[in-house]
Amino acid sequence: MNEQQLIQLFREYFSYNPNTGMLAMAKKVKYSKRHVGDILDTIAKVNNNEYYHVRLFQQTYKAHRVIWAMHYGYMPDTIDHNDGNGLNNRIENLRDTTQADNCKNRSHQVNSSTGYSGITYVKSRTEGKPGRYLARINSESGKRITLGRYDTLEEAITARRDAEAKYNYHENHCTR
Repeated sequence: MNEQQLIQLFREYFSYNPNTGMLAMAKKVKYSKRHVGDILDTIAKVNNNEYYHVRLFQQTYKAHRVIWAMHYGYMPDTIDHNDGNGLNNRIENLRDTTQADNCKNRSHQVNSSTGYSGITYVKSRTEGKPGRYLARINSESGKRITLGRYDTLEEAITARRDAEAKYNYHENHCTR
């Protein structure tokens, strides 16, 4: 089955509510427990992010990909949720993007030692001397760039924010 045939099946079997961003069954699938009008709200976790998933003919699809395909008529490689909420599938919250740009709209990493993306605290090798904050960022080509070592966290944050603007990181990057 090619992409256009799959999209046609999505349009035949699912209906989309743009106000809620939810999919519902539009047509009964033989041997399925779902009925016409049932909201498709199965949640699956992928890398600590929650997304709605739907099943059609024993295949599982991420709901935001189905919604995008139904609305625009094609399946992009990567779809980003602008607000970072994988459960918000309103079409205005979805965007076709590259994997690199999608990573620029990541939420804050819970294992960050400083609480800020791209900034780590480096202990001094000299006893009694305070450590410094190392700020780094990935360029558009994926190359890791060291922005510098800073005496204060605030200086490192400023350098990192300036670099995020320079390298076109999404405005929501690590804000949630």
